[in-house]
Formats: sequence, structure tokens, C-alpha cells
Amino acid sequence: MSLRVDYIEYSNELASKFGAKPNLLKLLITDTGLFLRVLFGPSLPFQYRLQEPHCWDGARKAIIESKDRVSWTIQDLNASKNIFQKFIKKVLGFFFL
Repeated sequence: MSLRVDYIEYSNELASKFGAKPNLLKLLITDTGLFLRVLFGPSLPFQYRLQEPHCWDGARKAIIESKDRVSWTIQDLNASKNIFQKFIKKVLGFFFL
């Protein structure tokens, strides 16, 4: 038998018990961009470090840059080399087909 819980619901409940759940109304008034990312973006552990207790100054930056972090890790670091290789393959394929 296993115990299954909804991660977001559990995290919000746990964070609200010790006052770390982000105040969405305050975020809406003070920082609309961050509000939209917290509300509609992925559930990140950084959002529970936005306010006391144990707030972290880099939490806002980490939430804002989270999309860039994911994009950077999945991009092809040799993109220029691959473009050249694709071009050569197309040219050679055209002549030899």
C-alpha cells in the first residue's frame, strides 16, 4: 500500500503552516511579473522562499530565470556546426541523388 498526495497541494499546506506560502495578493500589487510566473508557471521550490521565514534574496531571480535555465540545458551547444553539416548533407544529397 502506498500513500499518494498531490505535490502542489501538500507543499502549499505545509508552507502555510509555517508562513512561507507566497502571498499572491501582495505579489499582484507589488510585482505583477513575478505574480504571473508564480500563478501560471511551474511550481518551483523557490516560491516558498519569497517571504519570511527564511526568505532568500535570490528567490525572485531564480523564478524569473527558471525558463532560461531549462532552455539552456536542452539547447544544442554546437548549433553552428550542425547547421553547416546539414547544409553540406543537403548539397551533397542534391548532387548525388
